[in-house]
Amino acid sequence: METNKMRCHFSIIFEKTGSFLVFWVILALNWIDDIIDVFTSPDFDITALRHILPICLGLIFLLFFIMGYQFLVWRKTFIYLDGDTFVIERNTLNRKKSTFVISSISNINLEQNLLERLIETYRLKLDTDSFSTSNSTDVSIVLSAQKAENLKKELLTLMKRDSASNTSDRTDNEILKTSENTKECYVSHASTSQVLSHCFFSISTFLLFFALAVIVGFPLLSHFADISFWDIISENDASFWGRFLAVLLLVITYGYSLIKQLFSFYHFCCFRQGNDLIIRYGFFRKQDFTIPLERINAIRIVQPPLARLTGRMQAQLICIGIGDSDTEKPQLTLCMKKEKFFAHLQELLPEFSTNSAREVHTLPKGSGITYFLTCLFFLVCFSTGFWLANLCMTDRDFMDVPLLVTYGTVFFFILLYQLLHYFSMGTRLDEKQLVIHNGAFQKQTWLIPYQKIQFVTFHQNPFCQLFGIVKGNVNILASLGNNVLRLPFMHRKDIPRLQQELLD
Repeated sequence: METNKMRCHFSIIFEKTGSFLVFWVILALNWIDDIIDVFTSPDFDITALRHILPICLGLIFLLFFIMGYQFLVWRKTFIYLDGDTFVIERNTLNRKKSTFVISSISNINLEQNLLERLIETYRLKLDTDSFSTSNSTDVSIVLSAQKAENLKKELLTLMKRDSASNTSDRTDNEILKTSENTKECYVSHASTSQVLSHCFFSISTFLLFFALAVIVGFPLLSHFADISFWDIISENDASFWGRFLAVLLLVITYGYSLIKQLFSFYHFCCFRQGNDLIIRYGFFRKQDFTIPLERINAIRIVQPPLARLTGRMQAQLICIGIGDSDTEKPQLTLCMKKEKFFAHLQELLPEFSTNSAREVHTLPKGSGITYFLTCLFFLVCFSTGFWLANLCMTDRDFMDVPLLVTYGTVFFFILLYQLLHYFSMGTRLDEKQLVIHNGAFQKQTWLIPYQKIQFVTFHQNPFCQLFGIVKGNVNILASLGNNVLRLPFMHRKDIPRLQQELLD
């Protein structure tokens, strides 16, 4: 296949040069006033051009030099398939040849922004199952729409062939079942109203508490300080308007984030085609992911605070390469009602059992006492630090009402967080997967197949040793933010079973 060499689309030349053009434009805009002053000054001498002209010519020469270099790189860079490998070869003075094993590709993404839509090109992104590059894209190339789609089809064909050869030890019934499952199964095609609902119920915990602090905090401030909103406005308090502007900017920022999320998930669509999962979404920047099922390392079921209060859930994929940039979202389903959510997830991925995700399981005996003593220690440390800081840094009386309200509010939320965290925890060893419940205000449930777990570490404090329970960490192949999961309390007698499941 080495004879089928091709180059990136020539638009990559202008894309690579674009950063220099942007720098040039910003520089010119910053100096525009000085340039106008020089030319409009009554002391302007035409001979001064001999000092300005070389600078302009130098910048133009530098622009053409960069474009020429990028043209040379484009001309000497080839992309081709060589057997079971995908190769990017650059034959410039600094020769470079990058080879990727096709069987290690974890997902294929066809990305297209507005400009690429106009010139009919795609950005083809490939990620491999490698922890060292889990937070970055391994391959990112620009091709014409036809070439990108053809290359994607060829890569998927080779990936399926390698997958079939790796599973030759399975029974004939399993192979027959897999081969029959080639029909497209549409599971989730979101309307605009469903995307809006997802954006609203996915509001972050921080934003929710910030809004609560503004709504509750101002009346408390007005009451204890004996001032009203109209008094502050009439006195033209500069400090108040400064704080008001800061709040307004934060609201605008989060409003922009909400709108950005709406356009990101516009026309969200997720369906299964054989043993591949296809996820598409985006308005300004279209995303088209194709993910082999064997590359899914875990499923993360999330309930943000508002979704948890209204009985809604959403699911995200844990797969190398998805979510390693701001434009890529590891979304499997949008936020929806529980029953509808479980029906969608079971139809989409029947390999992952959702029975254990429906409720939090009972923790081992002694977990409550151990957790209570740990929380008590933390609250004592917080109280001691708070009052010592007040004693050393301020001269306010311990019975000062605003100080007591602040202390009581913070103490209440710490206690609430610890209680919610405890009642959200749970661990279950299913037949084919490990299920972990965790979180506090935002509840999370992890469904992890045993074969996707890299290793597990356990630890015990003196209280855990007393009651025969353990805690630990589960390491999976994922990006740095998701590769280590906290394992809640489990009984020590369950460790041999987990070890056996990992070895099998």
